Amino acid sequence: MSVVPSSTHVVESSVVSSSIDTVWGLISNGSFKWWDIVLGTTLKSGNSPLELGANIEVKFKDGQSWLIHLLEISSVSKSITFEVVACEPPVAVTSILHSISLKKVTSSNATYIEWSTDFSNDATSEVVQDSSFKKLEAFAKFPVEESSSKRQRVD
Repeated sequence: MSVVPSSTHVVESSVVSSSIDTVWGLISNGSFKWWDIVLGTTLKSGNSPLELGANIEVKFKDGQSWLIHLLEISSVSKSITFEVVACEPPVAVTSILHSISLKKVTSSNATYIEWSTDFSNDATSEVVQDSSFKKLEAFAKFPVEESSSKRQRVD
């Protein structure tokens, strides 16, 4: 059986109708409550989910879970990087590295969010494509602030 080579780098982006401080508060707290497919998180090691080197278990509503290792977090550049070190059930890929970065959209006080993932070269096109779809779905359902001019979704 022949395997079709695929890119092992996925980048998706969106503009969220919330201030960068609001979006950063949701992204940087380690709870993943902004991602509607997440059931909850548990701090497995470290004193805080914001501590470099912390290990956090992320449980998904479909029964899957990830153990992530926090590698980088910057309140200055509004970015976070974490590695998925274990999956249950196992995913057929050796390594997964996620980075999420934010930029302020100055014309509207919205937030540009970019989420990239680098997979090891053993990732299948199905794994890479699934990652892309999940990012787009997360952006589409991202909680937003209430605006004085119109009501928007708030979780």
